[in-house]
Amino acid sequence: MIAIIAIKYPEQNRDKTRMVGEYPFPELPFDIAEMTEKGVIVPGDIAGTTGYMEFLEMLETYALSGLKELRAVNPITRGRPVDTIERDD
Repeated sequence: MIAIIAIKYPEQNRDKTRMVGEYPFPELPFDIAEMTEKGVIVPGDIAGTTGYMEFLEMLETYALSGLKELRAVNPITRGRPVDTIERDD
């Protein structure tokens, strides 16, 4: 998990949000050239994202879709209504 904090920079009269450790957020859209060179498939909608909220919403959508597919084949959860699944183990 990455902790995110907001820091007030009074000399610049604006807020800057940084990840703990003072690493700046990467520019959007992401530069995916290195990932694609290594054979990683990055969906076009993720690659072209220009806002962090949009990016996080897309990641959540992909994660929930993957979880749904996983639960469909998991012997513990397959065939059960989603609202009855409390844990997958």
